[in-house]
Amino acid sequence: IIYINLNNIAWQYILINDFSSAIKYAKQAYSFGKNDTLCFVLAYSYFHLTNIKDACFYINEGLHLENNSSTTILLFNYINALINDDFEESLNILEELNKISTNSFERDFIYKELIIIYKHNNDYEKAFKLLENRTTI
Repeated sequence: IIYINLNNIAWQYILINDFSSAIKYAKQAYSFGKNDTLCFVLAYSYFHLTNIKDACFYINEGLHLENNSSTTILLFNYINALINDDFEESLNILEELNKISTNSFERDFIYKELIIIYKHNNDYEKAFKLLENRTTI
């Protein structure tokens, strides 16, 4: 249960853009065992700290684990697209993830990232619509 809690804490830190803390908790969880989700958290966090070498290490590590989920493979592809400054591919991957993901942490992450890319593309109408749908009670 400690492993699950550490993993969940790491995801929460990603959602608030505290990548150093995300790495800290993901590495603690990682010490209990590797999985694709932890590799994603580490790769994404290192990417945002501009440590591309470690980001690529965890992408490769995660892609070589058995039992990867289809959503996590897409998340690794998303980081690769970001590393390559391919915003069109990033957007395509996120929109695909938005259709298939059921995990609440992933969904929150996907919404956050979609809004960032919509704003980057000056597509404020889509960003607003997504925010509006996300905050409807």
